[in-house]
Amino acid sequence: MRQFIHIWKLNLAVTAICMALLHLPLHAQEPALTGQDTAVIPPVLQLDSTQTLSEKLKQLFTELDADKTNASLQYEIAKEYLALGRKKFALKYMEESLKNDPTNMDVMYAKGDLLLALDKKKSGYEAFLTVLRDFQGQAFLERIASRFSSPYKITQLTNNKFNDIMPAFSPDGNTVVFQSDRNGNWDIYSMNIVQGETSIKRLTDDAESDENASFSPDGRFIVFTSTRDDRSTKKYKPREIYYMDRNGKSVKRVTSSYGSDNWSPSFIDTVTIMFASDRSDFSSNPFWTKSSSIFTVEKTGTFLFKVYGDESSSLTDPSARPGIENHILYAEKISDNNYEIFMGSLDGKDKPTNLTNSKGNDLQPSVSRNDLFIAFASNRDGGNYEIYKMQADGKDQTRITYDDGDDIFPRFSLDGNKIIFSSNRNGNFQIFMASTEEQSQTTVNTVIPILEKKIASSSDN
Repeated sequence: MRQFIHIWKLNLAVTAICMALLHLPLHAQEPALTGQDTAVIPPVLQLDSTQTLSEKLKQLFTELDADKTNASLQYEIAKEYLALGRKKFALKYMEESLKNDPTNMDVMYAKGDLLLALDKKKSGYEAFLTVLRDFQGQAFLERIASRFSSPYKITQLTNNKFNDIMPAFSPDGNTVVFQSDRNGNWDIYSMNIVQGETSIKRLTDDAESDENASFSPDGRFIVFTSTRDDRSTKKYKPREIYYMDRNGKSVKRVTSSYGSDNWSPSFIDTVTIMFASDRSDFSSNPFWTKSSSIFTVEKTGTFLFKVYGDESSSLTDPSARPGIENHILYAEKISDNNYEIFMGSLDGKDKPTNLTNSKGNDLQPSVSRNDLFIAFASNRDGGNYEIYKMQADGKDQTRITYDDGDDIFPRFSLDGNKIIFSSNRNGNFQIFMASTEEQSQTTVNTVIPILEKKIASSSDN
């Protein structure tokens, strides 16, 4: 699964981020730290050969000399250090402030916030948990919940020991198709949203891998990729594109690529299929390192066109905009560990527009049928992938999910009010659905278990 490999290759460098503060005298000598923060300070004034105390810090330290256990002064020193970007010094004085006044939840919240900025996740979550359990916790609920709890109602649709991924809605929103390894290899399944897992129906049954399924706009066909015609013993087999009727019958092959890989197929209309492929890269490189482009082809296998891409491009996840004729979305690698979502034209003539422009990887765009919103997966806020949505012009980019697992492969429902996606938040990948019109009920008692779960699964490294 090329898309799947993309995510884990991109995620390797960022999923394990980490950081024993020294308990030394307060300010006669600053905490001895390593690296950029190395500091051995003769009486108060000099941090190191390049940095000096600010005038405000000099004044605060002078006041602290006269009142060495003043928790408020220690917190003011911490805030000044934080404003100067010296986070470890700031943390030291927050801790000293809390030693002298452990009831100040403003300081405890600031400590938790700073610990997370230093990638000390377990300690940061513990600080927030202390705040919520305090009688003042309600005053901090919104600030804490907004970081760890989705504002939208999220429902788990499948719950089993296998992996269910890449879900896609039928046009009427009543059915989803997805791929699952529940029978030993990847096959395509369907499920009625209301009836749940009891309605799961196996649509393909092949010894090879069937993946990447999605419906045609009229709901009559399902397009997917498969290695079913490659009976070799190669570890990684290139996929071709196929389609079948919605009941899994009358399977027909669309592409013949002779060793090239094809993925992310979707119907633009009832006749034309758009997909990503490395068929223009004739090198002997492994398929996951090859250049890739966006193509269209009729379901008869005729009229193959390249829409975007060249010998150095890395394009993936094409998606049509049903509300605007001739416009498509796709993800493009613009630098190492940085994919962005672009909007372009189906004829390839318009200059593509970068809609996301973030520091992380933005992938897998899906447009609502009313063309008002785009859902996508991104790791912009940390090492794991979450689901986001934005307006069709890229404005108002909003985070939908909050979890330590990876939330990926989002797809909008017909009415634009629901987003279906895959997540491994509970271990293996399962299918979830977020309702963007239903708010979740957030209370201290609902957020505390979330924090307890995060503490149990986190460390400070």
